[in-house]
Amino acid sequence: MDACSSPMPRCSNWLNRPKLNRYINLKERQRFLRELSRIVEFVSIIQFVRECRDRKDDKFLDVALNGKADLMIMGDEDLLAMDPWRGIQILSPVEFLNSV
Repeated sequence: MDACSSPMPRCSNWLNRPKLNRYINLKERQRFLRELSRIVEFVSIIQFVRECRDRKDDKFLDVALNGKADLMIMGDEDLLAMDPWRGIQILSPVEFLNSV
């Protein structure tokens, strides 16, 4: 799994918000972060992309390209419309689950 280098602290801050307690308790959210940190691979963004029709989604292409991804699992229609992109398959979660 790839991620750009700054989201982990932001993710941690976001997941520690008290308003999430009604959905999942703090202990479970912290366990999720520990597990995530064990499997995530941080990617340095060296090559930037400006190819998605929604420019806010280019950051996901940046990570996929620089992280040498084989597959992206996305729910965003702008990204799904690009499948395949530079040899990287882009699937919806349902398509991915149906393929495994």
